[in-house]
Amino acid sequence: MAPQRDGWSIDVRVTETLLIEVSRDGGIERVSITLEQKSGQVARLRVRAKDGVKIRPPKMAKEPALG
Repeated sequence: MAPQRDGWSIDVRVTETLLIEVSRDGGIERVSITLEQKSGQVARLRVRAKDGVKIRPPKMAKEPALG
């Protein structure tokens, strides 16, 4: 992983999972992102999060991703 001013650049292999933990209201919310499949410049990601977490695909994102 290499730190960037606008976030992290992370190399991930197929089946590897990136885990994101966010502290909120005394608890920790976890989001996991798994690279399921890659073909050329397209990758299939599986994102798992609690019901209260909003997940917006790139075409529907109204806000830029936070890094």
